[in-house]
Amino acid sequence: MWTSPSCLCFTYKPTAMNKLFHLRGILSLIAILCFAQIHAQDISLGAKAVGNFAGISVSEGPEPDGRVGFHLGVLAQVNVMENLAIQPELLLSVQGGEDASITYLSVPILGKYYILDQLSVHAGLQPGVVIGKDDDLDGFLKTIDLSLPVGAEYQITDNIGAGVRYVFGLSRVSDLDDT
Repeated sequence: MWTSPSCLCFTYKPTAMNKLFHLRGILSLIAILCFAQIHAQDISLGAKAVGNFAGISVSEGPEPDGRVGFHLGVLAQVNVMENLAIQPELLLSVQGGEDASITYLSVPILGKYYILDQLSVHAGLQPGVVIGKDDDLDGFLKTIDLSLPVGAEYQITDNIGAGVRYVFGLSRVSDLDDT
């Protein structure tokens, strides 16, 4: 059974000199972490295994060919209203370009709106961290990535769904000027 507290409590004793700074930080953290209590019947867990096609855009020169990869991971869907859910995911994702393989650990956090009982659209933010790469990418590749995923999903049965998702890159993947 899954339950969570509706609020987290902290004990902290800052020095008199920086009480205001610490108080603002603690209040901000509590505001982020405290939202409506989640009940076990409002959470569903799942796994996902999907293929993807990824590419890297460059500002000058020919576009490199993309590569076929995959996503493997787990997800939780938290229903917050009748037609609205939040869906955090933890994904292992192989991406890159023509001659570059990059493995990310990504954490998409999606807002999901159900248009019909089985049909939903979703969008959110997807931070990711590089956990593996080709050796020839050393020194060029940034460790952190931020993206904007948008898509739709159709629930075929209670346990199986099919969907499409496009992920817009919001950050540069390298320190080079053309990527």
